[in-house]
Amino acid sequence: MVKKRIYSYDIIRIVAASAVVMVHVAAPFITRSPIGSDPFVCANTFGALSRLGVQMFVMLSGALILREEREYTFRTMFKSISKLLILLAVWSVFYAVVLPLVLGQELILHDVIIAFWDGHYHLWYLFMLIGLHLITPILRIFAKKQNAKMVLYFVALAVLFEYLPPITNFFYTKYGAAEEVFLEYADKFRIGLITEYTAYYLLGWYLTTVELTKKVRCGIYSLGFLGILLTVLGSVYYSEGRYRAYHVFYPNHTINVFFYSVAAFVLLHYLFRDRQIGKRTMKCLSKISGLTLGIYVIHVFVLEMILKNIPDIPQLIQNGSVVVTILLLWLAVVVISLLVAYLISWIPIVKNVIRS
Repeated sequence: MVKKRIYSYDIIRIVAASAVVMVHVAAPFITRSPIGSDPFVCANTFGALSRLGVQMFVMLSGALILREEREYTFRTMFKSISKLLILLAVWSVFYAVVLPLVLGQELILHDVIIAFWDGHYHLWYLFMLIGLHLITPILRIFAKKQNAKMVLYFVALAVLFEYLPPITNFFYTKYGAAEEVFLEYADKFRIGLITEYTAYYLLGWYLTTVELTKKVRCGIYSLGFLGILLTVLGSVYYSEGRYRAYHVFYPNHTINVFFYSVAAFVLLHYLFRDRQIGKRTMKCLSKISGLTLGIYVIHVFVLEMILKNIPDIPQLIQNGSVVVTILLLWLAVVVISLLVAYLISWIPIVKNVIRS
């Protein structure tokens, strides 16, 4: 039986990778711009709109790995984890040794060991993927069509105890008492099972397995729009003096980012799921989609190289349009990372360091 390729998955993967790149491109402009200034607002808007990348990757992983027709054994799990461990080791060495050398930094053995052990800041995603694979055999018992309502119940618990408390607590402490009542109260229940990414993982399976009515999708899109507004406006409006409110509104386990990420995933899936696509476009999409992990692991190095050879961020902000600067920098990082990943994909053995 020939399986039909679902090209909405390719679109989701490409959008997610592009969003992750934008998060890291916009970050230095956000942190180095005066709070409330036009550059801060512009960079913050780009950063806020891009917060959906990792969540979409995780939901897509759930859609692919948790589907019932896919065979997944402990052997499969250990094989997947082995590949991820190799990726993690290779890129941890690369960012612990090669990046400092290229940046002209002195290599100190102690620092190299710590950098390797911790992994570069964006490699946390590989650690998290390994964790998801470890619990996948258990979740696959749970992720069945007859258990669809229970999966929703699980996600509802995550919303109630994981995604909602941080924002609720922020507004309560902002306009009410000083104690972190909501966070502390949610922690009293000790529901460690509903960690932020497990819910996204299961939700990816649900959203691609259970057909959503148009009315439900519209409701999801409405919540997504509210999530965007809260993320963008909240992180600007509540940043005062030295206080950076994006630490509150940006995290992946907040309700606003949750709404936005789920809405974008559903929109892209239903928009491109059954759309007719030409053969050349299909081939191009599948090729780029297959290189997204390579883009993810490479793009930070590319960004560092570009920033090393251009004026510092404050000077860029003063000398030109922040919007144009960020978009051009983002485009350059995406294109160069894609080309590097593509070249690596043609090298035997080495090509394995950009795919799991």
